[in-house]
Amino acid sequence: MTANAPAFLWAKDPGSAPLMEQLLKMAQAAEQIDVVRWIAEIIIESQQEKPNKRLCLLVTDVTESLELYDLAVKACMTPLQDGMVLQSLTGLIEMLHAFLAFLYK
Repeated sequence: MTANAPAFLWAKDPGSAPLMEQLLKMAQAAEQIDVVRWIAEIIIESQQEKPNKRLCLLVTDVTESLELYDLAVKACMTPLQDGMVLQSLTGLIEMLHAFLAFLYK
């Protein structure tokens, strides 16, 4: 399978979380910030009804590593909107909000 296989397969099954995850990881590895932003926004939107904690945390970690703090906060807060109580996210949310506040001072 070539490097484009996840993108090709995702085009055939756009609701596939595993394929979106692969695209996100590939874009991060290639340091394609615009692609990471694009796929992260799609993943966050797809997680609104029934959030997958692991996928939301992955998006948070990837976007934070590329300093896309606005998306990191959104991804981090997505499981909380569904009523999930995630103690591990509380500190992360506060830290990301602090980064955003600092950047947009």
